[in-house]
Amino acid sequence: MNKPIIRFDNFSIENPDSDRPLIAPLNLTLPPYRTLALVGESGSGKTLLGRSILGLLPGQLNTTGNIYFQDKKIISVTGTPTVDDKQKTNEIAALEIRGKAVSFIMQNAINAFDPLFSLQDQFCETLQKHTALSYRQALIKAQQSVSKVKLSSVLLKRLPSQLSGGQLQRMMLALTFALEPELVIADEPTSALDSLTQFELLPLFKQMAKERSMIFITHDLALVQELADDIAVLKRGEIVEFRAKSILFSHPQHPYTQYLLAMRAKLNQPFARLVRKKQ
Repeated sequence: MNKPIIRFDNFSIENPDSDRPLIAPLNLTLPPYRTLALVGESGSGKTLLGRSILGLLPGQLNTTGNIYFQDKKIISVTGTPTVDDKQKTNEIAALEIRGKAVSFIMQNAINAFDPLFSLQDQFCETLQKHTALSYRQALIKAQQSVSKVKLSSVLLKRLPSQLSGGQLQRMMLALTFALEPELVIADEPTSALDSLTQFELLPLFKQMAKERSMIFITHDLALVQELADDIAVLKRGEIVEFRAKSILFSHPQHPYTQYLLAMRAKLNQPFARLVRKKQ
């Protein structure tokens, strides 16, 4: 039986200045090659939960419990890992899995790239950091990945500011494809885009979800219905409902889930119309 790709074991996040946890103690497992959607309103804890896997939480926050990546405990670090070789058989520093094993796709793609360097240089530098490829080999792989997301490789020579938001989001997807991670964490990756661009990116996310595990963080339930296998509904840092997509959409149990589904049609009409038109 395959090991879970990610497992949260009685995991919680607290702010010392607050009297309630940002993430209440939870147990959550993501099997390989499944997509888990984390849904809920802003401030519900979705992003904190996703970032905790990569050790990207703000320094003032405290965590309890454990996170496991393929049954190895993740140690949250912000600098160079200091775990000795013996410990590494059962533990892994969050810094060591960033990029190659676990990739992060953020909401605003412009923040993912250095504005002073061409996309080509940034692609190649990233690929060389995580692989044994030469610059030339990395460039070829970058060009192949850019073609995979339906962009011209000519765009690699440009600065990030010279591309549109949709093009930059495709570039971020291309880099993720090139790195071939085992898990992708996508944090509101389409919320800054118009409905048409969202629809154009949907097949790319579907392809990505077929090839690896994914945690998709969003408030867009129309997108969730297209991509997710399982759904965890968060409210004020607590998972109030966790079900397979088909069951949750047809038989929501918690009042908050019922409220979100009742609002879905109104909030997502432009995207839903595009999907129905193409089906």
